[in-house]
Amino acid sequence: MPDKTNNTGMKTASSGKTVGNSCSIAAHETYMPDPRIVSQLGPALKGKAIVIFTGPGCSDCKDMMPKLTTILKTVIPKPDVKIFDLEYGSIAPPEMKRLSILAIPTLLVLKGGKELGRIVERPVGSWEEHLLRICVS
Repeated sequence: MPDKTNNTGMKTASSGKTVGNSCSIAAHETYMPDPRIVSQLGPALKGKAIVIFTGPGCSDCKDMMPKLTTILKTVIPKPDVKIFDLEYGSIAPPEMKRLSILAIPTLLVLKGGKELGRIVERPVGSWEEHLLRICVS
């Protein structure tokens, strides 16, 4: 599957090989992240990478990705984001086993290749709150 991009701050590839600042997933039109938390999230994400495992047939993913896109679109500076867009029935990328991904959606925050934390299926609180807790813990 070819890469899909737009101006939201992420890049999507079925292979997960691309890292960058564009994404194919539209922002959530009504989700309004807490601006106080988002203002803290940008600096907290500096030097960190986000890896997301999602899939088009997953209802939790369909709910999560537009909200995350909205959040990451507003964060300054923009974090590095890698998205594995998994098609149902496709061969799982080796990163799923290496990172012990058992369910989607799963979002990981990494620093220097080491996992700082993850969100599996649903955040505790809002997406921006949970991401910030991972980044500052």
